[in-house]
Amino acid sequence: MMPFISRFIPRTCRALLTGLLLNTPTWAATALPSAPQPVDAVAASTLPRPRFNDSGITLCSDTHYYGIPCPLSLYPGQDGDHGRDAANPGQTGFRLTRLDARGKVIRQAGITASCVRDEVTGLVWENKTASGLHAVNTRYTRQRTDPGNAGTLVRQTNAEALCGYRDWRLPALMELQSLVDYGIPFPGPVQAQTLFPLSLSEAYWTGSLDGRQPGQAYVVQWDDGQVYRDSLGAAHAVRLVRGRPLKSRWSVSPDGAEVTDATTGLTWKRCAEGMRWNGNGCEGYPRYFTWYEALQWVVPTETGWRVPNVKEMSSLIDPSSRSILAMNPDIFPQMTNDMFWTSSPYTLDTFYGWVVQSFYGYAYFTYLEDTGALRLVRDR
Repeated sequence: MMPFISRFIPRTCRALLTGLLLNTPTWAATALPSAPQPVDAVAASTLPRPRFNDSGITLCSDTHYYGIPCPLSLYPGQDGDHGRDAANPGQTGFRLTRLDARGKVIRQAGITASCVRDEVTGLVWENKTASGLHAVNTRYTRQRTDPGNAGTLVRQTNAEALCGYRDWRLPALMELQSLVDYGIPFPGPVQAQTLFPLSLSEAYWTGSLDGRQPGQAYVVQWDDGQVYRDSLGAAHAVRLVRGRPLKSRWSVSPDGAEVTDATTGLTWKRCAEGMRWNGNGCEGYPRYFTWYEALQWVVPTETGWRVPNVKEMSSLIDPSSRSILAMNPDIFPQMTNDMFWTSSPYTLDTFYGWVVQSFYGYAYFTYLEDTGALRLVRDR
């Protein structure tokens, strides 16, 4: 449920109203035939080091207060319990390096960076300036016929060879969301000001067009990290990227019940909780949980399975999908039209937590007492 309707409407009415506002059915729709189709396989022995950033959330919520040191026995397995920041206290889930206009590492304080290199994903990001070609306040459309479209910035940046590179482009949804620090509360901006001193707390374009709605593309809201779509004619901020694209590379377990993404290093159950893998697909119906119930459903230290954080769950979104839902039906058969819980609390307001909606692929926050589906993950 969208947060703007969550505050004022009784829970018993919210699911129906949400479906009306989103123009989607509120029932759990079977999107696919039962037999899964072939997928690109990656041998487990050849899986590379994951190229995936942590969420940035390092503390926990007891639904009354956020900012409590983890773990919490009544609310186990939260976002702040996992990831590189949890394994290495005092560190964040990001490793970013400032670069000068020639692409050389800046080791002295007080020097403005032209680019920022992400040491986890290998991507290099454009840094914004107060004026000129890379001016932070310039907005762009995605309409090719519009002289002010984002392609103009791409072409001019490549001609300039910013930081020594000529392969600049718009970031894919997974790439731009990877840069979000969900530990920074609204109104953001959701990245460290020491690295990105000029950022707008508003929507930034991705290069990910919606495969089912060609006139729309995904954006990431830079005030809190929400993900949604917008018309190509809308004007939004842009931050360019270059480097080897982030793209899921899937391998299937011998019994077919699990899939592993070599890019993120995560292994997923192909069936939502409440459904069962029958050797060919998922049967049954999803079970629905409040946020508290979802966290209590599995004890990560005993089974290895856990509730995914908001970035992990969003990594399952395939913007190019032309099926009924925004997730790959070959990877996740019988996917249902639901919002799926994550382990990430909303840092501004402890009454909310992050969910990912499987129809549109949106990431947003909703009441912790609302009910959503659950798909479990574990580190490979």
